[in-house]
Amino acid sequence: MNQLYNFTSIQIIIALVLLMMTAAELGYRRGRKRALRSNASISTSRAIIKSALLAMVGLLLAFSYNMSANRYELRYSIVLKEANAMGTCWLRTGFLPEMPRGQARTLLRELVDVRLEHVRLATNQAGYDRTNLEMDRIQNQIWSVVEQAFNGSSEPVRLIPLVQAVNEMIDISGERKAADWNHVPAPVVVGLMICIVIASFLVGHSSGEAELRDWLMWSLFLALIAMVFYIMLDLDRPEHGLIQLNPAPLLDLQQTMQNAPPSTLRENSP
Repeated sequence: MNQLYNFTSIQIIIALVLLMMTAAELGYRRGRKRALRSNASISTSRAIIKSALLAMVGLLLAFSYNMSANRYELRYSIVLKEANAMGTCWLRTGFLPEMPRGQARTLLRELVDVRLEHVRLATNQAGYDRTNLEMDRIQNQIWSVVEQAFNGSSEPVRLIPLVQAVNEMIDISGERKAADWNHVPAPVVVGLMICIVIASFLVGHSSGEAELRDWLMWSLFLALIAMVFYIMLDLDRPEHGLIQLNPAPLLDLQQTMQNAPPSTLRENSP
């Protein structure tokens, strides 16, 4: 079922709408045949069952939407944590001697630029993977610069805050990758799609029993369900959809780095 994530949100929603339309039409035809043999008590009983099933579909849709929204908020919080960690590293490189400080800050500027490119290329899988590898390479280089400075320092204790900041930045990068892989489970998405198709059949069945094909009500039902389902998918998979993460914290950090005085030799730790 993991192959589901090889399809874009648009492709999935188109397939779902087609299935819903087909199910509604089949339900309508089935309902018309049943209407000829049904009495009032049977119709009432069916209406109660249909209402309960439709309520259950609504509950499942709300549950899945909440899962997607929580994952989206987690990804954004990690963007903020990343920007703060990189900013802390930037400040604490002031503890380094001039040469390694310049190397570290050049690499940090490059890291922020690549991270922003990573956000921009979210819908481009090849570019997304490439920038992931590039960020890993830059972080390893930053760690090497700090490690060499720490081992060669006569007062290594002064560099401990910087080592901690770099370590935290690398750890948050791991959290980001884990969040990128953390989607609403595919069985939940497929199960919800099946429930929605069944609900469409029931809506069509009710129209058939009433011997009235109400295109307006059908269209509203299909449109609202499809819209909520699409938003759920888009929030869960920002690398595929229209709803992208806001890179404002990274942009602010990039601006701060670009405006930093090049002659500064020493800065205070936050």
